[in-house]
Amino acid sequence: MDYTDQDHFIVKIKLKDDKDEIFLAKGLDINNPDYMINQINSYNGNDLESLNENDIFMMPEVHLDYKRDYDELKDLFFRNKGFEEYYIKAMYEKIKFDINNEGARVENEAVIAVDCAAMPSEEAPVERKLIILDKPFWIVMKRTDSQSPYFILGVNNTSIMEKN
Repeated sequence: MDYTDQDHFIVKIKLKDDKDEIFLAKGLDINNPDYMINQINSYNGNDLESLNENDIFMMPEVHLDYKRDYDELKDLFFRNKGFEEYYIKAMYEKIKFDINNEGARVENEAVIAVDCAAMPSEEAPVERKLIILDKPFWIVMKRTDSQSPYFILGVNNTSIMEKN
């Protein structure tokens, strides 16, 4: 979608299911998801350019299995009219995310208790884009008909990556 250089780009990955979209963004502030989402939403279908056979795309496999307990909300009573006697006994969220050369999968559970590398040619040097996710980057999943993503992951450490 947007390629400045090998350290600044946004890529949209075409999926079999055209109702969902995956974006990868490198070189945008890893602490500013709002700006990154605005950059993705500023493109329309006419702005898109496909990679060509000389371009290189590489990314690690990413596996995330995360659970967050909302202990700070535990034992708080509801303020909603008619529910004032109810309280939060337990509250947690579990996220599982995997992306590899075969595809991406995201699972989210909230409970309130309630390959490709082109070989350079022997001929004249060819200009190509280097789409290599080897520094902090974003993974964004959203519905095609929505401006708001349902999954955002800022990847800035190697603990959830596998070398591919």
